[in-house]
Amino acid sequence: MTTPSGETRNVAAGYDRMCGHFFLQVTDPTLPEDDQLVYFSSYDPRFLDRSRTGAAFGGATFEELEMCLAEQQITLPEGLRERLLEDGELERGNDQKYW
Repeated sequence: MTTPSGETRNVAAGYDRMCGHFFLQVTDPTLPEDDQLVYFSSYDPRFLDRSRTGAAFGGATFEELEMCLAEQQITLPEGLRERLLEDGELERGNDQKYW
């Protein structure tokens, strides 16, 4: 995918059934392999706050996932938002689909 500013990004987003939250990983395939990670919600200090209890610790709610996507200038392809919501509602994980 390409951001509005023309940067190439690979995006992995989904629902982690075992942890009970959403995640977002953004990489830049044009960078050297060790430097490709642009953003990963599991490393975001906002989600590593100990006051976030249960499944909220270390991961994002759907609303937070949307916030992170906006911050990274990522617009989801048609149908992906609904699929992510469905994955969370059904607690579906370990499913992979390329958009």
